[in-house]
Formats: sequence, C-alpha cells, structure tokens
Amino acid sequence: MTSRQQKDIKLIVSETAWLLWKCRNERVICQKEIQPSQIKGRWVAEMNNRIKMEYVRTLKSKEEDKSKSIKTFKERWLENGTIAELINGKLKMKLWDQNL
Repeated sequence: MTSRQQKDIKLIVSETAWLLWKCRNERVICQKEIQPSQIKGRWVAEMNNRIKMEYVRTLKSKEEDKSKSIKTFKERWLENGTIAELINGKLKMKLWDQNL
C-alpha cells in the first residue's frame, strides 16, 4: 500500500469516526433516535461534501502547484469514475452509495 493510499484511508476513517461521534452525541445528549439508513445517508453526504471542498481547494492552489494538485485529486477521487468525474472542469458527483 502506498503512502497516498494510506493517507486516503486515514481521511475516510477520520471522517467516518467524526460522523459517528456526532450521531452518538445526538442519540445520547439530544435523545434522538437515529436509524442506520440515516447514518449511511449522512455519511455519503459528508463524503460528497469533503470531495467538493477538496476540489475547490485544488482549484484555488497556486499556479505552480495546481497541475500536481489536480493530478492528486484525480488519482484520489476520480480514478475509476465511480464517485465523481470532471466534465469541462466541473465536478459531477455520482450516485456511488448504491453498493454500500
């Protein structure tokens, strides 16, 4: 496993842990019942938001770093076209949660 893949896994695990922590707090503190399907939907929404934010950050990177940033972004999120794709420079999210 490459260093980049390890970073990607750490990112997904940390996002998942944060979401579970928030859901736990809603359940324990707010005494709100949360269904597993709600957690799945929120996870997909959080990951989609994370991908979109990373793309915006990539576009705002300095000109000399931009091509490297875009390459890294594509390798991380667009490699097999399952999660998202770039069409004319615009990020298009897919319904990638169907297999979860």
